[in-house]
Amino acid sequence: MKLLFQYLFFTAISLMAFACDTSTNNATDTSDEAATVMTKSPVEQKWDEMMVIHDEIMPVTSKLVKQQKQLTDVPNAEPTIQMLADAEEAMWDWMNNLKQKGAVLEMEEAAAMEYLDQELATIENVRDQMTNSMAAAADLLEEAN
Repeated sequence: MKLLFQYLFFTAISLMAFACDTSTNNATDTSDEAATVMTKSPVEQKWDEMMVIHDEIMPVTSKLVKQQKQLTDVPNAEPTIQMLADAEEAMWDWMNNLKQKGAVLEMEEAAAMEYLDQELATIENVRDQMTNSMAAAADLLEEAN
């Protein structure tokens, strides 16, 4: 009986020590993660800046496609339909040609920043192309109704 008590006592002490050690490590890990998030590299910051624009316009792509379909019966809408198609294609081309974030982070910083500056300019142009073509389509649709 005494041996069982000693075994349970040491097991309980060991578990408590392990739990305290684990909770201390988790607290440290959490603060390390927070520090990492707050101290993003310039490359990560530029990537995030670029992706904000992507995330802003990506959901609009379905509206763009819908406008293309709506314009098929509108007289003289072919140039606007083509503008919409070109904007959609530009978005897909940009996404398909964009390097993965991990690959960009592995590049030398100067090269990565140059690459991301180019990609940021491209996605800004895609955003403008989408916005302008959709505005033209909305005008045509309003005139047709």
